[in-house]
Amino acid sequence: MNIPIEQGYFNYSEGESLFYMISGPKDAPPLILLHGLCASGLMFYTGIPALSKNYRVYTIDLLGMGKSSRPNVKFNSREESENFFTRGIIEFIENFNL
Repeated sequence: MNIPIEQGYFNYSEGESLFYMISGPKDAPPLILLHGLCASGLMFYTGIPALSKNYRVYTIDLLGMGKSSRPNVKFNSREESENFFTRGIIEFIENFNL
């Protein structure tokens, strides 16, 4: 791939970290790519060069997948689980002002 890609880990309030990649012009509209179950942001790797021409592309490895942390937690309800797993994405979006 001939485009620069920033990589890093975003640590959020639950004490977990999400691996991310960012590419594209800083002033371009943001585009967040989220993968499905049992995958990672690398599934978008071949499409990033084309998307990065017009967008600031953000890929996130969801919690427990790819290079993101793997929490060892137990939940008492579906709502508690959903809040835990979505909080990192919400905080990522807020942190990068998306």
